[in-house]
Amino acid sequence: MQRFKDFTKKSGKVASAILSAAMVTSMVAGTNVIQAAEVNTQAVDVQAASTQENDKEAVLTATAYYVEAVKDLPVNAATAETEDGFTVPEEALETKFGVTITVALEKTDVKGKVPDAAKGGEKVATITVTKGAYAKTTEVTYKLASLTERTEEAKKLIEARLDKYAANNALKDALAQKEVDNALDVTESGIDLYADIKAAVGTTVITNSTATEEGAVQIPVEIVAEDGQTTAAKKTINFDYSKKTENATVRANAATDAVKAYLADCNLLDSTFADGTLKTAIDNYLKFNGFPDVLTEKAVAPATAVGVKATVDEATTNFSDGKGTATYQLTTMANDGTTAIVSADKVEQNVTLLCAQTKVNKATAELKAIADDVKVDKADEKADYARSFTEKLQAAYLPTYQAADPTTLAMTAAGAVTDFTTVYPGVTATATFSDKDANASADGAKTVVITVASTENAEIVATTEKTYVLNSAQSEADQAKAAAEAAIADMTITNDTTDAEVKAVIDDAIAGYDVTLTSFSFDKTDATADKEGKATISFIVVSTADNNKSAESKVEKTFAFKSNTFVVEDGKKVYYNKEGKKLQNTFLQGTESPDGYTYYIQNDGSVMQDRLTYHPNGKDVIYFDAEGHEVFDAFVNVKKDIQGNAVDYIGYFDTFGNAYVNQTTYGNGEGAYATDALFYINDYGVLENKGWFKNAAGEIGYAATNGTLTTSQWSLDQFGRKVYFQANGFLAKGLMTDGVKYYQLDETDGHLVGEF
Repeated sequence: MQRFKDFTKKSGKVASAILSAAMVTSMVAGTNVIQAAEVNTQAVDVQAASTQENDKEAVLTATAYYVEAVKDLPVNAATAETEDGFTVPEEALETKFGVTITVALEKTDVKGKVPDAAKGGEKVATITVTKGAYAKTTEVTYKLASLTERTEEAKKLIEARLDKYAANNALKDALAQKEVDNALDVTESGIDLYADIKAAVGTTVITNSTATEEGAVQIPVEIVAEDGQTTAAKKTINFDYSKKTENATVRANAATDAVKAYLADCNLLDSTFADGTLKTAIDNYLKFNGFPDVLTEKAVAPATAVGVKATVDEATTNFSDGKGTATYQLTTMANDGTTAIVSADKVEQNVTLLCAQTKVNKATAELKAIADDVKVDKADEKADYARSFTEKLQAAYLPTYQAADPTTLAMTAAGAVTDFTTVYPGVTATATFSDKDANASADGAKTVVITVASTENAEIVATTEKTYVLNSAQSEADQAKAAAEAAIADMTITNDTTDAEVKAVIDDAIAGYDVTLTSFSFDKTDATADKEGKATISFIVVSTADNNKSAESKVEKTFAFKSNTFVVEDGKKVYYNKEGKKLQNTFLQGTESPDGYTYYIQNDGSVMQDRLTYHPNGKDVIYFDAEGHEVFDAFVNVKKDIQGNAVDYIGYFDTFGNAYVNQTTYGNGEGAYATDALFYINDYGVLENKGWFKNAAGEIGYAATNGTLTTSQWSLDQFGRKVYFQANGFLAKGLMTDGVKYYQLDETDGHLVGEF
């Protein structure tokens, strides 16, 4: 739920500028495809028209907000339309824009498609936003993984969970089942991601480890995934999870190595360094880092420090770091529950003891780094900012400071002051916040002053501050205008450019600003063979915070006539014909193209590259290389199949560009494909190059790693029997002669039976 609350606090910066149906229609996020359909009514008078235009703007803006909030929801086949993920943003958006939002999530395959065992499915959410007489309906399609993919994903989660805890020999049937359930207990945005998957643990087999010998854990698991709506689609997999368990001595020694690394970089050890301080630091480290045997709710044979001795070699002052020596060993318990095992090493380790000044300096620098990373806007209140600041502090630096139990740390945001005492032992830090609000024409600011003081010496104090500039309404409009102008400057204008495309560029550019696009026009004079084209783009952006503060822009661009040429637009190679029109969905024959090569122009106008596709006859398969040229009389390293999926194999394409299938061919003399060598392309259009193979007719051949076939010679088969390769690359069978002798070859596999 938090992700939607955060979204609505952005003051419209993400989506408020997405006002047109064209923009919403073209929006694509990941695999979720958004489509839009509008319902409009005619105005009966000027006042009604104005009201309807305002209603339309509110509906379009609210739709953009809502779609942005829910388009990446982790919807699964079992999700119901009452899930929190869909309902959280509604109330805030309805209040803000005065609209009504309804959501219908398809539970059947009326529009969506239920996933089966092998194929993925989809689920469609129909979102309707209305205000007054204006309504807009948007459909968001969510891709659903197949049941096979879901079970494999669940298997990986379960194995990762068991990997974490299975070394503990106490993980028997009931406890193992609990860990498997925990692995699949994953919720995001109020949605149970694995509600349609169940996993059952069978009888676990435990071989206990000892003080010196490994043990083992074997856990049988059955995973069943259903479509979440019916039992028509189901997938079950069974697997045995197994893992060796370390003996107690190995665990104790491993814990020792971890503690040595921890103490080498530990910031807790100061002038209060003593036996108890050292033991507490080590034991807390072992406890909170789950080392080596912590189970989810039960610690079995936890390691602990013994024989601890802390010695101060050099007295520490408030302004000079000192040195200390830590002496300790670690012990754990064998799985019999009674045999204590002590690590082999008795460690004697030098440590740095931080003085008061060093700790204050370190805390100040770390807090300043956090302040530099915090994002602040006008909507943030002091308490919200303080809480965010504290959360970042704890998330970033708590793992370094293990003196206190992390579960006892409480986030505080009382008034304008936040206390960080529990995070930095020996140091107190307060953050004081002040506001200077922005208005229509003057920028504002929020400032945090961080004061760090030593609890060991009251004279040691340091302060640092960070000021966050808040744009005035006018600054916001001016900056959005500049961003839009820069985007237009980078845009390629052609005779085919539409006003919707230009507007989409502006919408994208101002999406991060608290502004609204209230006026837009695109006037264009097409380029001709003897005259440049000219485009004039005019627009006005208005600050949402103050509708009187606006920025108006008029940008003029010229562009050349593109005739019978390829150009790169938005990173894609496109073609303009002799009339200056961009081609789509057509073959460009070599007799017509400017360079003599044949191309295929796709739906978006770009040239197909590095990909298989069907010949216009709908039967044969052809290939376009990295430059987009159709391939003829050549071997090719194919990189994408017809669906655009990544592949990696060698194929051959003939004089007409058609892929060879179940055919032999001589090399073309390029690279490793010598003209006197014979090659075979199998039923899938793939060059054979992995040894023995059979063709579609059952004939047997042998292809070297470079694809060359063995021809016209005697050799041995994989069983060491004598065989003869014919000139066509396949084994001879039956009776044959070389003019001197007759040879009887087996009718099935071609091995020599006898000669006379």
